Amino acid sequence: MNLNDHITDLARDTLDVFTRIESVAKEKIAATQDIGSDAFAHANTFTGTEANQTLNKINREAREGYSQLAREPAIARLVLEDGSGKHQILYVARKYQVALGERAQLASYHAPMGRLASIPVGDDAEVNGQVYTVVEACQLHPSCFENDWDSKDSRFDHEELGQQSISSLRALLRKIDSTAADDFDAMLAGEETEDLIKKGLVHEIRRTMGLRDQPILDKFQDEIFRLPLNSKLMIMGPPGTGKTTTLIKRLSQKLDSEFLEPAERRFARPDSAGREHTKSWIMFTPTELLRVYLKDAFAREDVPVSNNEIVTWENYRRKLSRENLGLLQSSTNTGKFVLKDKLSALSLNVVEDPISWYEAFRDFHSERLFKQFADGLHLLETSKGYVDAELVRAIRDILGTQDHKKPVDTFGKLTRLEDVIQKALQDLNEQSEQQLKELAGQQYKQYTPFFNELASFIDQLEIEDDEEDDSVFDGEDEPEIEAEPATGKTTNKEAFNAYKKAIRSLGRSRYQKRSLPKSGRIYAIVEWLNERLPTNEELLIVGERASIRNALNRFSRPYRRFVRDVPASYKAFRRKALSDMSFYSKAPEKPKHISAYELDAVVLLALENSRKLIADPNISRSNNGALPSFLQNLSTMFLNQVFVDEATDFSALQLAAMKNLSGLDAESFCACGDFNQRITGDGIRSKEQLKWLAKDLRVQNINAVYRQSRTLNRLAGELLAATGGDLSALGKLPDSIEHDGLMPALAEHCSDIDSISSWLAERIREIESLTPPLPTTAVLVQNDDQAEQMAEALNEKLEDFNLRAEACVGGKSLGEGNNVRVFSIEHIKGLEFEAVFFVGVDELAELVPDLFDKYLYVGFTRAATYLGMTCNQQLPEPLSQLRSEFTENWDS
Repeated sequence: MNLNDHITDLARDTLDVFTRIESVAKEKIAATQDIGSDAFAHANTFTGTEANQTLNKINREAREGYSQLAREPAIARLVLEDGSGKHQILYVARKYQVALGERAQLASYHAPMGRLASIPVGDDAEVNGQVYTVVEACQLHPSCFENDWDSKDSRFDHEELGQQSISSLRALLRKIDSTAADDFDAMLAGEETEDLIKKGLVHEIRRTMGLRDQPILDKFQDEIFRLPLNSKLMIMGPPGTGKTTTLIKRLSQKLDSEFLEPAERRFARPDSAGREHTKSWIMFTPTELLRVYLKDAFAREDVPVSNNEIVTWENYRRKLSRENLGLLQSSTNTGKFVLKDKLSALSLNVVEDPISWYEAFRDFHSERLFKQFADGLHLLETSKGYVDAELVRAIRDILGTQDHKKPVDTFGKLTRLEDVIQKALQDLNEQSEQQLKELAGQQYKQYTPFFNELASFIDQLEIEDDEEDDSVFDGEDEPEIEAEPATGKTTNKEAFNAYKKAIRSLGRSRYQKRSLPKSGRIYAIVEWLNERLPTNEELLIVGERASIRNALNRFSRPYRRFVRDVPASYKAFRRKALSDMSFYSKAPEKPKHISAYELDAVVLLALENSRKLIADPNISRSNNGALPSFLQNLSTMFLNQVFVDEATDFSALQLAAMKNLSGLDAESFCACGDFNQRITGDGIRSKEQLKWLAKDLRVQNINAVYRQSRTLNRLAGELLAATGGDLSALGKLPDSIEHDGLMPALAEHCSDIDSISSWLAERIREIESLTPPLPTTAVLVQNDDQAEQMAEALNEKLEDFNLRAEACVGGKSLGEGNNVRVFSIEHIKGLEFEAVFFVGVDELAELVPDLFDKYLYVGFTRAATYLGMTCNQQLPEPLSQLRSEFTENWDS
C-alpha cells in the first residue's frame, strides 16, 4: 500500500464530505427558519404561548447546532471493520450530527459510535451490540477559506502505514494535481509531498492564548468522560494530560440528553430552583485568570457560559453565605458573622489536618442541639400544668431512644407532634405577648419619650449581642437588633422589640434562679432600665411563661435549628476550644469575626445538614408530602452537576462544600488536579483527604502528556526526584510524539532588572528566529509589582524587535495578541505557553520555602518547548544538581 496515494485519496474524500456536511447543515438551518407557530394546526389559547416558546427554543438550539456543524463539519475520519470483515467509513463531528445518505456516515462524538474515535488503531470496541475494529483513524482540524475546505495539522494513523502528520490536505491535493498536469503551478506549489506528510505526530506550536483544543480524547480520557452522570470523580494527572479538557467534554456530553444512557436521563431534569438541566451546573476554579482562560474552551464545545457558571470559590462562598444560608451580615439580613479575610486564628495543625477539627465541630453542634432538647424537656417536666402531660411523655419517649449522632431521625419523629405543639404554644404566646405589651405600655404612658431614648441608647451601644444559648427559642416573630443597624438608626418599633427581649431574658433568669450574663446588649439594656424595670412578681410571671414557651419552641420544627444554629454552635465551639487552646492560636477581635478558613467549615456543615434534612422522608411526610418552605428554599442551592478545576489548590473542606452543592439525586461531581502542583498552603494534601470527601469517590489517573517536549518532560521528572515529589504522577509522552525540544536556558548571578531584562530579550529574540512568529511566551515573577517593573524594562529591550511586554496583574488579564506576558507566579496555574521564563528562582526559594518545589514544578510544566530561568545568585538546593541540564542560550 502506497502511503502518498492512500493519503491523497483520504484527502479528496474528506474535503468532499466536508462540503456535503456543510450543505446539509445549511439546508437544515433554512428548514428550521420556516417552522413557526403555524406548525400547531389548532393552537390552544391558554397553552399556545408556552408551546410557541418551546418550539422557538428547539428551533434556536437546532440552528445553533447546525451552524456549528457548518463551521466544523468533522473532527475525525475512521475506517472500521465489523465482525464480518466489511469495512465502512465513519466521520465524527464534535457534537452535532446529520444524515448524509449512502455516501458517508456521520456520528456525534457524544454518541456511542463517536467513542470509536478514541479507540487506538488496531483495537476493537463493542457499540450497540456490534464489535468494530479501528483499522485507520485521522484526526481533523477543518478550516474554510474562500469556499475551499481544508484540514490543517491532521494526524493520521494506520495499522500498516503507521502514524503521520499532514500539514494541509488542500495543499497536498494542489501539489498532486499540479504535478500530474505538468503544470507551471507544480513549481509554485512550494512544499514537496514529503514536507506535507511527516512521520510521527508533530508538535503543534502554541500561537494563541487558550486551552489547547483536543477534539478527540484518548482512550482513557474518553472512558472517564462517558462515565454515568451520577458519578463522583476525581481525575488525577500531571500537567498537559488533558484533565481540564476531559472535564469540559464531560460537561458538554452530560448536558445533551439525546446522548445520555436511559439510566442517566432521569437525572437530566430541571433542578429545585427551576433551572433547566442545561443551566444547572457550575465549575469552580482557583483563580479569576483561569476562569477567563476556560471560556473559549467551553465555546468550542458549544456550551454557553456566563459568570454564573464558571466561578471562583471565594466569590461563590460569599454569595452562599449572604444570600442562601444567612451566615454573613448584609444590609438585608441578620447574619451572625463578619468575614475578615486577613484573620488568622487557627493553629497550623488545623490547616494540615482540617478534617479532625471539622468533625469535632460537627459533633459539637449535634451534642449542643441534644443538650438543648434535654434542657427543654426538663423545663416542661417541671412546669405547673402549662403543657399537657401526654405531650411531655411523647417528647420524653422520642428523646429517650435517640442518638445525638443521628439527629435527623429525631427531627423526623418530633415533626409528628407539630400540630399538638403549635396548639400548646398558641395560648402561651398570646399570654406572654399581652403581658409584655402591657409592661411596655406602662413605660410609654409614664414617659412618652421612653422608646425614643431607648433607641438612642441602642444606637450608641458597641457591645456585640452574644446572647444566651437558649434565647434563640424565644420565638421568631421579632427581628434581632444589630450592633450597627445596616438600615440606619434604631426605630421605636425595634426599640420595643429590644425591650421585650431584655425583659423576657431577665424574667427567665429570675424564674430559673440563675444570673443574667453580664456581657452583651441585653445586660446593658437591663442596666439602663434600672428603676424602670417591672416588679419582681411581674418578672417571675414573665419568666415562667417565657421558660415554658422557650422549652416548647425547642421541639417545634426543630430541623430548622440543624441549619440555622450552625453559626451559634460554631461560636460556642470556638469559645470552648480557645479556653484550652486546642485548634486555635488566638481569639478574634470580636466573636462575630470569622476567617475564610473558618467560614468554609460553617458553610460545609450548613450544606451537609441541609442535604440530610431534605433527604429525610419523615419531614416531608409531616408536611403533606412536600418540603417545608424553609427546606424548599435551601434546596434551590443544589445543582445537577458540579465541576472543579485544579482541585488540589482547594482545601478538603472547600472541596467537600463544592461536592455538597451537587443535586441530591445524581450527586454528580467531577474534579481534576495534581498533588505535585498544589501551590496553596491550605490545599488538599493527600489521597486520604480525597477519600474523606465521599466514600464512593472514584479516583481516575491519567498520565499521557501532550504538551511538553521530551527534554522538558524528563527535566520535570528530575525536578520531582530532587525535591521529593510524587514520581508516580509523572507524565509520559506517547512514543509517537516527535518533539524532542531544546535544553532549558539558565542565567546565574543575574540580579538587577537591567541585566535580567537584557538576558530575557535576547532569549526571546532567539525564540522568534527559531519559531517565527513569536509563539506564546510568559515571564514569571514573584508578585504583581515585579510584573509591572519587568514589563516596563522588557519593553525598552524589545523595542528594536517591534515586540511588546504586557504586565498581566491581579490575575485578571491574559494579555493581548503576541505580546510577551508577564505574570506573578501565583496566577499561572492551569495555563500553558510555548515558552516560559522563570525570574529569580533562588529568591522564590527564600520567600516560600514550604511551597517552593510546587511553584517551581508548576512553572517548569507551563512550557511546551522553551524554558528559561534566572537566579539572583545561583541555583538553590536541591536544583544545583541539575545545573548540567541547562544551556546558556539557544543560538549555539
